[in-house]
Amino acid sequence: MLDELRLPEKLQKFFSGLFLSLMMTSGSLAVLGSCYQNFMLFLGDTTLLASTKRQVAALSNAYINFPTRFFVQSKSLNLSASHSDNFLNGTSAVYVEQMHEQWQKDPSSVHASWRSYFENVENGANVPFQLPPTIGKTGQEPSVQQILSLLQQNVQLGAGVQGGNTTQAAHDAYKIMLLIRAFMTHGHMIADIDPLELYQTYKHFPTFAHKFKIPDSQLTSLVDYKSYGFTEADLDREFYVDAPELAGLLRKKKQWKLRDLIQSYKAAYCGKIGVEYMHIADRDKCNWIRDRFEGLQYETVPNEKRILNLDRLMWADEFGQFIANKFNTHKRFGLEGCESFIPGLKCAFDTLVENGVEKVIIGMPHRGRLNVLANVVRKPLEQIFNEFQGTLPDQQDDYSGDVKYHLGTTYTKTYPTGQKLTTTVLANPSHLEAVNPVVMGRVRAEQYLMGDTEHAKVVPVIIHGDAAFAGQGVVYESMQMQNLINFKVGGSYHVVVNNQIGFTTTPHKSRSGVYCTDIAKAIDAPIFHVNADSMEDVAKVFSIAAEYRHRYKEDVVIDLIGYRKMGHNELDAPQFTQPLMYKKVAKMIPVARKYESELVQAGILSQDQANQMKGKIKQELERAYAASKDHQFNIEEWKNEEWESIKETSKYGKMKDTGVSINVLKDLGERISTLPDDQDFHPAIKKIFDARLKSVQEGKGIDWGTGEALAFASLIHDGFHVRVSGQDVERGTFSHRHAVVFNQNKDTSYIPINTVVPNAEIKRFQISNSHLSEFGVLGYEYGYAQTHPNTLAIWEAQFGDFSNEAQVIIDTMIASGETKWNVKHGLVMLLPHGYDGNGPEHSSCRIERYLQLCDDPDTIPADDDPNSLRMQKVNMQVVNCTTAAQYFHLLRRQLRRTFRKPLIVAAPKKLLKSKDAHSNIEDFAEGLRFRRVISDQNKNLVAPEKVKKVIFCSGQVVYDIEEAKKQKGRNDIAIVRVEQLCPFPFRSITPEIKKFKNAEIIWCQEEPKNQGSYSYVLPRLHNIQKSIGRPAEVTYIGRQISASTSTGYSKIHTKELHQFLQEAMA
Repeated sequence: MLDELRLPEKLQKFFSGLFLSLMMTSGSLAVLGSCYQNFMLFLGDTTLLASTKRQVAALSNAYINFPTRFFVQSKSLNLSASHSDNFLNGTSAVYVEQMHEQWQKDPSSVHASWRSYFENVENGANVPFQLPPTIGKTGQEPSVQQILSLLQQNVQLGAGVQGGNTTQAAHDAYKIMLLIRAFMTHGHMIADIDPLELYQTYKHFPTFAHKFKIPDSQLTSLVDYKSYGFTEADLDREFYVDAPELAGLLRKKKQWKLRDLIQSYKAAYCGKIGVEYMHIADRDKCNWIRDRFEGLQYETVPNEKRILNLDRLMWADEFGQFIANKFNTHKRFGLEGCESFIPGLKCAFDTLVENGVEKVIIGMPHRGRLNVLANVVRKPLEQIFNEFQGTLPDQQDDYSGDVKYHLGTTYTKTYPTGQKLTTTVLANPSHLEAVNPVVMGRVRAEQYLMGDTEHAKVVPVIIHGDAAFAGQGVVYESMQMQNLINFKVGGSYHVVVNNQIGFTTTPHKSRSGVYCTDIAKAIDAPIFHVNADSMEDVAKVFSIAAEYRHRYKEDVVIDLIGYRKMGHNELDAPQFTQPLMYKKVAKMIPVARKYESELVQAGILSQDQANQMKGKIKQELERAYAASKDHQFNIEEWKNEEWESIKETSKYGKMKDTGVSINVLKDLGERISTLPDDQDFHPAIKKIFDARLKSVQEGKGIDWGTGEALAFASLIHDGFHVRVSGQDVERGTFSHRHAVVFNQNKDTSYIPINTVVPNAEIKRFQISNSHLSEFGVLGYEYGYAQTHPNTLAIWEAQFGDFSNEAQVIIDTMIASGETKWNVKHGLVMLLPHGYDGNGPEHSSCRIERYLQLCDDPDTIPADDDPNSLRMQKVNMQVVNCTTAAQYFHLLRRQLRRTFRKPLIVAAPKKLLKSKDAHSNIEDFAEGLRFRRVISDQNKNLVAPEKVKKVIFCSGQVVYDIEEAKKQKGRNDIAIVRVEQLCPFPFRSITPEIKKFKNAEIIWCQEEPKNQGSYSYVLPRLHNIQKSIGRPAEVTYIGRQISASTSTGYSKIHTKELHQFLQEAMA
């Protein structure tokens, strides 16, 4: 039999030796025979059924490595191995064999029990085996102690409980534990969680029966007592079931009739709730879940709570009907079919408040959003109805707006206890799931501001659709942050509003797994499936999930399974693509009506009372509708109070200098450039920091990394908060930053910039490598940046080329979030950019795309001066600066202004260590600020009227041009650096063109002609020329049009560079 199972060789030897040899004794024959039978049973048909027919070999290995997943401690099974213990490791698996070998070498070296046994076996005698007295001693192999102690206990149990029938006793104990585990593991597979029962409609609908290639009817055999060797005659037999390590029902009582035990576990796991948690490795979490869900059947919901749930459900239902009647030609993306989501969510909030939560940040798609805004967050009904009627808000200048089911709001509710809960729904685009990391970043920033280091006061609530949760990659990117030290938020509360269809796509075409929530298992999150038509079960699940998040500070997922009454939007016809599904949907009774009837029939309230409740709701909706026709609202109504001091785009904010006192700079520079002597750092790191310190002390040759560190340190010194994240940002992709340095002999690190405010409980400077994600992490930092205006949030791409992985965040939020939703932020994107011969994906940040996203007009503004509102009205800044001091002023400018705008920096690569980009300390001093344009620096330049060419350029190519100019001795060529591309510096460039009135105007760039800044600057340069009466002529010099950003061959790169530089000097 063992050979047939193809068990590992050592395991075969162990069980063959131990079972068969011990079974030779009369005293242990019955119980050991039972152990052998049950082990074989475990590996045989019963377990194959319970384990969905996995291969025997794989199962036996799982049994060896994770025994507590199969057997738990009880009077008949006392295995107390921890999660890291192997049931049979390499040494104990050959324990008997070792004893035999040891006896053969020296009979006196083994205990008398083994010596006697081996001698008798050799002589063919049948003498009982006596357990060695070393059982339980610490010196013996732990797993051997466990096995032999188990055998001894089984003997005692068999003799005491069954009057000597030890085989039956041990056999029954194993079977019961397997049956219980089957309910825990497989109960959700047969739970009544789908109100449509779509598995009966679609033959390929993703079910476990389909997955295992068995008939649907056979699924029930997974938890059928007959599958585990019991008969109908056993149902009224009483069994003693004790499992101290197993919580839930088995802690309520020990003596069970088999019938009662089955009914109780069915009620816990096979009702309207399906619980997936056996994938979680943490026993405490599993036991907590067992306690909560197995105990629900003994809980009684108070009548007042039921009536409250009904009232909340009626509001959700009546609101949906009301807007359907009043605005029947509008897209509403209603919640019909999953209305229980609203009272469920409110139950969750009740539980969170009870546990001390003060803020909830919600991210959600369009489906059900209006209902949440109205009934959960309490956005004024008048405003919602007003938006349906197309009324424009006050102060709409520079505000494009968005469809009503993308908008957000904030509301603070005061509970009867006096506790307050501020709930914010974030605005988001149609790109499903894109808001997920934004919510997390916003929550993390709120927690930082509140000093909520335990992640207990602010909770992220993220709502999903079923198709999007299974299909969108950003779901995984976001969930992967659960335990990342500088990204974790104490767990996200996920709700999948599962209407079992994605636009026109049924589940079997939108996912490979049975459940849309399978991805959550990757982070050991529990998943609670619940039938959306069972209101009380929904309320219980939402509340339990909130408790779990509070207790364990990790993600939890609710799969609310319902249906979608209408099409993807209400103007759609779902019968075109799902005719069978919508025949069922047409017959469904709304959950509000079901629950109302249930409570009326139970005598909890009368029909008149129910009608009065609905009447009050309708009356309020009608009142708000009437008032909405004259309602006026301001786009600022949901703005955070922290942003009150920040000027609006229509309000003037004076520009400020960004320089810092040289004495302060030197003091800060010495602090952040001095490494402690009591730690062992890499010699090269010491050398870098020594050079930084010297440059600051002498005030000469301050490089890019030092200039950045001085900007961070000075902002922190001024009281601001700085956060930097991205791939490899701690060291810097190009080894230029070293914001975190590591001890070479200990697992410790040191962050020099945090010496600016020493001993602070919460560090003002945070820098962290991220996981390998652009979409998720950039979204996270966008959420962080929008929380408070005094935060400098920076995301750095490993290479600028990789930022297009996050194009959704860039297009729909960073570039347009303010004009659509009035969400302000000052997020900085550092995008390493520059042509160094390193190939197509390591050269260009695609700066042309960011410029295309800018709303900066190409016409010359009449008010283009430092005191104008032009900088405040543009949606983004795009900069390609060329010196360390310029970068310093640029970063400080982000927070020294009285307004906030996102900043896109085409960050350098080769300039990071180039002496050409170094600055002296005087360049950082008081009275200075960022220069949008830098005029020609050549002291030997000929008189302006004799200049033949003016080369305008941006970024590192300036140094290539200057070197070529120097080699050619061309003092009749002026070079003008455009450090800020957007907003375009008309006021600074116009004088340059005027000054060199006889010169040819050239735009030179290292990018191909169809890329880079050329297309953006060309019409602006033309308009300047026209405005001063010059011909609108601009010569292009650079690489030719290309589909790829660059060549992959270094020789061709060098040839192209040489070619266009020669052309510039011609």
